[in-house]
Amino acid sequence: MSQRYGRAGFRHRDPSRVGAQVHYISHREEGLVGGRRRELFGIGERYRALRGNESAIRKTLRDDARGLRSPVFFRFILTVDNRTAERFSRLESSVSERLLRDAMEKTFRGAVRGTQGAFSDHQHGGFDRPAHPHVHALLSPRFENGMAVHISPGLARTGVSLHAESADQADDLAVRINL
Repeated sequence: MSQRYGRAGFRHRDPSRVGAQVHYISHREEGLVGGRRRELFGIGERYRALRGNESAIRKTLRDDARGLRSPVFFRFILTVDNRTAERFSRLESSVSERLLRDAMEKTFRGAVRGTQGAFSDHQHGGFDRPAHPHVHALLSPRFENGMAVHISPGLARTGVSLHAESADQADDLAVRINL
């Protein structure tokens, strides 16, 4: 699993960008037409309770930034390599999505405990790339206990590598399910 840096960047400090980013992670998938969207899932208790409620997630992220002099929002795109994508492609999309969600939850529970935010899993491909499972995530500028988030880019990369381990375990499970 690797991390890509999108045009919006790895992190930012502007609460006014949150609405567009939540919309992007929920609606950004080739082939989605007619207002359809990817379901949003929560990281942390407060955000899990808002599952699928895009406007409430946007409002909660903005509210979390209030009172912070310099709030930091982290945005991730986590994806699998081509070999793992091929293995995931043998599964029904609902199983693949569940495995990705489980890997994301394990990552944030273990690597960066107490973080909160929202994510959505996607299945589309890219330029010269077949369809592959990946996750878009946006973290709140506050931990679950209300403290301001201070995550160094190095620690964020540690979280990404731990997610890769979880994805490898999910990949192994996917292969066992498919046999």
